[in-house]
This record gives sequence, structure tokens and C-alpha cells, in this order.
Amino acid sequence: MADPEKNLGVVYITGYFSELDKPEELYSYQFTVIKPWIYGISPFVLQLAVTDIQMGKHHFRQQVKFFNKDIYVNENTVNYMSAARLERQAEHMLVSAKTDLFEFDLDLNKGKGATWHGDDGVLVMGNPQKPAERTVYYSYTNMPTSGKVTLHPLEEEKRTMQVSGKSWFDRQWGP
Repeated sequence: MADPEKNLGVVYITGYFSELDKPEELYSYQFTVIKPWIYGISPFVLQLAVTDIQMGKHHFRQQVKFFNKDIYVNENTVNYMSAARLERQAEHMLVSAKTDLFEFDLDLNKGKGATWHGDDGVLVMGNPQKPAERTVYYSYTNMPTSGKVTLHPLEEEKRTMQVSGKSWFDRQWGP
């Protein structure tokens, strides 16, 4: 079996949410963990964001780590130190993040299930005759999402919200 850490590729989640008692106020979020292979170097990259659309405030944090025993990936979990975690369960995914500007703990229902891209999930990324130039790619679209989001931007009062919305999950890996 392939080493899941080496073949992490990309885990990408984006979504939108509103506070339960203020559905007219819209926010968006991003959770991305990438392990690119660039000229023999393969760091872990974490990108997290929350955007307050009404206020026009975008909060973004990124971390790049080359070696860290607290980053691990297996079939059902992506854990990036104490900053972020994604856990796949039977009918849903749990995603959490913690930065100096925001935190979120969200439950993403898998909804209608996975959509496999390309030919049963296999995408040709170059020469069709070379298996090494292929990736596997699937998405969960329109995932009902609920949970808790805390905003604590610099010099502003901390605000915790119970939220609901929708998310989109992408997973791509391969050589």
C-alpha cells in the first residue's frame, strides 16, 4: 500500500455559513492541507481562512513545515499539529482549526456522497501512456455543515457563533 503521508496531495475544503440567529449574515471558510513534491522537497502546507463577507474582512493563516512529528496522515485523519484536524467518519467529517484570529469546529455531513472526477476518479495529468502522470480525484459537494466558529481578530472583541451552512470537499493525490 502507498504511504498515505507521501501521497497526501491536496485536501481542500471550502464552505459558507451563517450564524443560526442571523442567517442574513454570510461568512466563508477554507481548510487546505497540501503536501506537494517539488524538486525532491515535500513540505506540509496548511492554509486556513475565514471571511466575514458583510464586513469585508478576510482572516488568513498559513504554515509550512518540512519536518514535524505532530503532523500525520492516515486513511481517515489529517492532523496538522495543534492547528488543524480533519477526521472522516461513516456519514460525516469533522474539521477543526485554531489560529490567533479564529477557530472553528465544524461537522460536515457527506450528503449525497462522493463524486469521482475523470475516469472513475483517475485524471490524466500529462501523457495518457504514462501512469506516473495520473492522479486520483474525488469531491463531496453540497455538504450540510454545522458547528461553532469563534472570531477573535486583533484588537476586536472575541465572538463565538453557532453556525450552519454548506461545504465542498476535494481530495486529490498521486504521483
